[in-house]
Amino acid sequence: IWVKETARVIQNPQGDTLVLIVCEDITAQKQVEQALQETMERFDLAVTGSFDGLWEGRVLPDEPWYSPNTPMWWSPRFKELLRFADNEFPPVLESWTSRLHPEDKDEVFAALFGHIDHRRPFDVEYRILTKQGEYRWMGARGQATWDEKGNIQRMAGFLRDIHDRKQEENLLQAIHNAESKFRSEERRVGKECRSRSSP
Repeated sequence: IWVKETARVIQNPQGDTLVLIVCEDITAQKQVEQALQETMERFDLAVTGSFDGLWEGRVLPDEPWYSPNTPMWWSPRFKELLRFADNEFPPVLESWTSRLHPEDKDEVFAALFGHIDHRRPFDVEYRILTKQGEYRWMGARGQATWDEKGNIQRMAGFLRDIHDRKQEENLLQAIHNAESKFRSEERRVGKECRSRSSP
């Protein structure tokens, strides 16, 4: 049992000095505090041990969610994926949107609008500019929450580096295209040879 004691010195009408002690059972409050502490430690451990970068944004009053000044939280791993130190990536949406590859930006925003306006899953792959000036492929997923009127309140999710996988996919596609081109050329040359040898 947890008890909080409060003591006060008072004087009664006869002028005697008395000490008033009030005891309050705060066991339930301490249990809530302990559960919250354990939850925070669990979350910190999960964030630290994850290969994914986490993010969260909260909509400003009287601003659209896509405002460049939308406040964001980026986990240290999120910044690390983009090759930034923890203190180098400002906590606003523009820090991320300004680094999206120009060819991918419309698709990313279409996925965001699709999720926020129509509740479609937010799951997208795109290139983003790192601090070193190289574009890397990332995969992102997220989930928004809405108020009772259907207005977005916040959105959170994760970012995963998929650059190596995309490079392998692109290489396999290039090999497949080269093989198809070679087979097509081989058939064309074969037809030409057959037509030349025909009487």
